[in-house]
Amino acid sequence: MHILYLSGSRFPTEKAYGYQIVKECESLADLGLDVTLIFPELAPRQARNMGVPRQPDLIMYYSVKRNFRLKTEAIAPFLDPLYSDMSSVWFYLKILTFAFRSRELVGKNCRKGRAVIWTQDLFVVLAQLLGGKAPEDILAFECHDVAKKPLGFFAPVIRRLKKIVVTTSGLKKEFLNIGFPEDRILVLPNAVAVDEFSISESQETCRRLLDLPLDRPIIGYIGKFHTYGLEKGIPTLIRSLVYLKEKYSHPPLIVCVGGPMEYAEFYYRVADDTGVPREMIQFVDFQPRPQVPRWMKACDVCTIPSPAKRFFMKSASPMKLFEYLAAGVPVVASDLPAIRDILQDGKNGLLVPPEDPRAWAAAIARILDDRNFAGDLARRGFETVKDNSWERRAARAFSFMVDDPEQWKVSFPKTDA
Repeated sequence: MHILYLSGSRFPTEKAYGYQIVKECESLADLGLDVTLIFPELAPRQARNMGVPRQPDLIMYYSVKRNFRLKTEAIAPFLDPLYSDMSSVWFYLKILTFAFRSRELVGKNCRKGRAVIWTQDLFVVLAQLLGGKAPEDILAFECHDVAKKPLGFFAPVIRRLKKIVVTTSGLKKEFLNIGFPEDRILVLPNAVAVDEFSISESQETCRRLLDLPLDRPIIGYIGKFHTYGLEKGIPTLIRSLVYLKEKYSHPPLIVCVGGPMEYAEFYYRVADDTGVPREMIQFVDFQPRPQVPRWMKACDVCTIPSPAKRFFMKSASPMKLFEYLAAGVPVVASDLPAIRDILQDGKNGLLVPPEDPRAWAAAIARILDDRNFAGDLARRGFETVKDNSWERRAARAFSFMVDDPEQWKVSFPKTDA
């Protein structure tokens, strides 16, 4: 009995989904399951642009255990010469080709016995269901985002799934709206490797190692600056400095870590337009994962200033939120439904109206001005996530997806699932 994890996405990727998928495969393997992650081979020019092999070693890239298999597939050799990073058409064509061929990939890679076909790709799910999935195999759909139109259009097919896992209560509502039974949906937010983020180095040590000032309040944003073409709220954070720049003897510094750096000049222009000195903002490109906890620990407060867009309201279960909390840093985040799944205002974080710079400044100042309150927030935030490991998340997802998990001889961790 084994798990075939199918993903038509680009690997490796600096986006959070890549780490999440690889970490989930590692965690499922930790339970004693036989796991193979199957993903498309990179196009030659794509690999050269990224500076990686066409068949990359994700184990090394993401620093996870080598306890599961990686299998790249040459999905669309006829498309690969047409690769261009200037257009999204090629990427969508390759993802759709991967989905179309997913039945073939399962047959090619499936060993004897039952298999769990695990995926986050809606079109892989549709291809499996419409292509006549083998009745003895289990199709596990873990949904991290889905557009309303395809969901509604394919509702009769999607309802044939036995169960689904979603990352937010907003996504659960989307499936309820197409008539999917509530008892067949499990809401399971993302997780965190607590030991990686609850580092023993002090804030001062982290700042010295990262060449950050010791005498200025540091407001952190650690994550991609854009996602799926959407602005993630950094302009709101910059505009909040209008109300903070004269408040402290040493002016606050916003540190945004994650790239891509081509957006930095736009953010500097936002600062110029609002009268915020450029020296109050610092941008840092994508960092290796072992360095990320230090960037978080160096901050007085970490932020998630997501705008009130559908993706952030319904779908986003940001891993950086769990990582901030595990790092023991107070968190200020946009008051959105997906965030409220995790944070309670004033208890384990502060929730602020999105895109309201004055309100953001007030929340940040509340933390900077009251260290006791900040410490209480950080301690309760850590309590929120201390047991939210990737292995426990994998155990809950697997137990929900399969009818009789005990027959798989899985070594489940202690959990309240």
